[in-house]
Amino acid sequence: MSKPPGTTSSTATRQIRPPPLSQHLGEVASRPDAWVVLARNMIPVVGIYAFAWSAAVSVFNYWFDGLTALAAIVAALIPRALRETQSQKDRATWAGNVERIIDRLVRFSRRQKDLNQTEDVSFALSNRRGSVKCE
Repeated sequence: MSKPPGTTSSTATRQIRPPPLSQHLGEVASRPDAWVVLARNMIPVVGIYAFAWSAAVSVFNYWFDGLTALAAIVAALIPRALRETQSQKDRATWAGNVERIIDRLVRFSRRQKDLNQTEDVSFALSNRRGSVKCE
């Protein structure tokens, strides 16, 4: 039996067409926060074309934007972490907060000192093993 004209035996899936541009623009227009994100991301593009910024300045702009976003996230998380780890009696005093921060810094510095000493010992041992000749 012969195949009807216009049909193929391809197993490839049919591609889905992207939505029209008007649908995208309608969704962007309905969300004001999308305009803020779009404008913020256009700063380096406008800087390059309108103000003749170099590529290094635009890369620095993106890097600095990421750094400030990271600082904002950390600044939001630290008070919550302190609040959730406090006991009721420490929560009432400002001195309790300062004491806890200093205690954690001291513990951290001791841990770092111990790690450095461990690395020094392992480095010395590895050098000692390397200097011994096996015959």
